[in-house]
Parts: sequence; C-alpha cells; structure tokens
Amino acid sequence: MSGGSSHKFVAYPVADPAVEGGLTLMNWVLEIRRPEPGTGLDRSNRSIPTAEALAELAGWDLPWVDLPERIRSSTDIYEYPMVDRDPLPRWSFGRVTLVGDAAHPMYPMGMNGGSQSIVDARVLAWTLSQHDDPVRALERYENLRREPLNQLVLANRELGPEKIIAMAEEVGGPVPAEHATAVSQGYKKLAGCTTAVLNSRDSWSVSPVMP
Repeated sequence: MSGGSSHKFVAYPVADPAVEGGLTLMNWVLEIRRPEPGTGLDRSNRSIPTAEALAELAGWDLPWVDLPERIRSSTDIYEYPMVDRDPLPRWSFGRVTLVGDAAHPMYPMGMNGGSQSIVDARVLAWTLSQHDDPVRALERYENLRREPLNQLVLANRELGPEKIIAMAEEVGGPVPAEHATAVSQGYKKLAGCTTAVLNSRDSWSVSPVMP
C-alpha cells in the first residue's frame, strides 16, 4: 500500500492466530524515500520510538486498515537503511572474485537481492566445474553475471517492478493491463527469470564428484 510516491507500507502475518478469528503476529515495513541519500550506516537496526513511526504516517488515508493502531500495537520497531552502490567495472581479480551483495548491493525490489546471490553461487560453482584453471572460471562467471546484475542494480533504483505502484498513483487508479504487463515482463527479462529464458538456457547443474 502506498502513501505517496516516496512512501510504501507492507504488512503480512508471520504466525497463525491462536484461535480462529483471533489476533495474529504481524510484520510490517514502512518504506520512506528521502530526497537526498542518507549517511551513517551505523543507524541500521536502530530502535525507533513509536511516536517517530507515527509521525511518518501523518497525512495517510487508507480507510481499509488502521495504520496508527498497527504501529501502536507493535512491540519493536527498527530502522534499516536501504543501500546500493554504483555498478562495478570489475568483480574478479586473479583467483579472487565477488559474490552477492559484495558484488551488487541493490535496493530490495522484485525480491532480487537474495535471489540473485543464490544464482551467483550456482553459476560460480558451474564455471569452476567447467575449467581446470580457476582464474578462467572466475572470468567466465563474471562475464555471465556482472553486466546483467549491474543493469538490475540500476533498474531497482527506479523502483523495478514496483514502478506499477507509482504509475497507479499518477493516474489515480488501476494501471491498464498492457502497461502493467510491460513493466512486469520487462523486469522479469532483465532479471533473467522469464519462462522462455529459464526453459531455453543450458543447465547450471554441477555433476557430483565420484569418490
């Protein structure tokens, strides 16, 4: 749910209620975008007073959910600055390379931060299994992964698939299906997770080593 082009509120249950129709444990995220980049990464995991969180919701009007009550009933609220870095021109240095967030820290759009790190590990294992020379293996891994991930980092700065939410806010209602599909499919293609790509590329499975 959006409270403006710079705010987003997400909530979901993390446990079943003790009794049917009863209260349930929830997790929620209030995403605030500032006009200027923040500083001081030591703010991560900073405990947030309830009053500070409520102040960020001032002016929101979502009649189907009582956001202030969700905040007031929370036992713990923490700050987690979102961080990315400019795309890197190189990952591998001889027998050393970068993987995951060390190679491509990105804003958490499209569920791709952790997912792409897992793909990194899969591709790295595959290239190492294909080459006796580890330096060549790391070069091939980088050639396969770096440029697509650099593009994904930049796409996530522009909201990634959540651009549909911003489009809905601009028009004040539902986005035409063809426009929403174009955004969604374009991002899937960029992330390398369209059905066509997954069904057509070579497998990255590594054969088990026989004793």
